[in-house]
Amino acid sequence: MLERTWAAVRRTVRSMPSGSGGERRGAGHAQLKPDASRDPQGHGMPVGHVSRVFREVYEAERLSAGAIPLARHPESLRALADRVILQLHDSAQARVLEMENTVDQDLVAPCDPERIVKVLLHLVFNAISASRRGGCVRIDARAIENRIIVSVHDDGAGIDPRAWPYLFREGWRDPSRKGEGLGLSVSKAIVRAHGGKIWCESSIGRGTTLRFTLPIAREPSDPEQKSENQ
Repeated sequence: MLERTWAAVRRTVRSMPSGSGGERRGAGHAQLKPDASRDPQGHGMPVGHVSRVFREVYEAERLSAGAIPLARHPESLRALADRVILQLHDSAQARVLEMENTVDQDLVAPCDPERIVKVLLHLVFNAISASRRGGCVRIDARAIENRIIVSVHDDGAGIDPRAWPYLFREGWRDPSRKGEGLGLSVSKAIVRAHGGKIWCESSIGRGTTLRFTLPIAREPSDPEQKSENQ
């Protein structure tokens, strides 16, 4: 598992843009040193940032392997969405965006709140980055049969359908956007650990909606179900 984790980190590091420190020589072989504030290969990436990347990917690997227990509680999804909107308020304000929370007050799901907040942070931050200036990002959720579908919508340029199969792969990122390409793959691991799935719906010129599901009732992990998730 560690070999897979480091392989993902190396792919991510190689995909990052070079900083002001010079060329990207050896970017895929950065070593973490406690007494160094930058990566020793000189491409300008803080070692602490590489460490965070490793932790994110390693957590996703352990979640996928079922090695991390979830602290599930009945949680108000509207309250979780409010937390995310508050945390990303400054990012939204910088792009003059309206943030809407249309989740029903009474909608409750058994989930690990901190990890679902992490999923929403990744999805909403992506939506903020993609939205046109002065646009709107909306968080919604609704119960359908035995599951809840949570949606994050932006009114940006949309995502090319040819990119959809790659969105949730670790280390893949849209070259036109900033970021490490980890947020969606980490989100996928968290959602799957909850017994849900995550996907993208997008129209060029009309925006993108990222959706994920949460079971209404707690269920044991189902390997067959996991294999069907994106």
